Amino acid sequence: MQLVPNTPIPPQSDKKTFSSLGYSLLKVRSMKLLSLFLHIFSLCS
Repeated sequence: MQLVPNTPIPPQSDKKTFSSLGYSLLKVRSMKLLSLFLHIFSLCS
């Protein structure tokens, strides 16, 4: 089996892709919040 980069995603994996995308976005946002919190904490101390 050969993996082609531009193959169209089958409909049943759409939900999985969307949830993984949402999860990565959530992870990025929580990392940004964490860094912001650390920044504020370092400013206060």
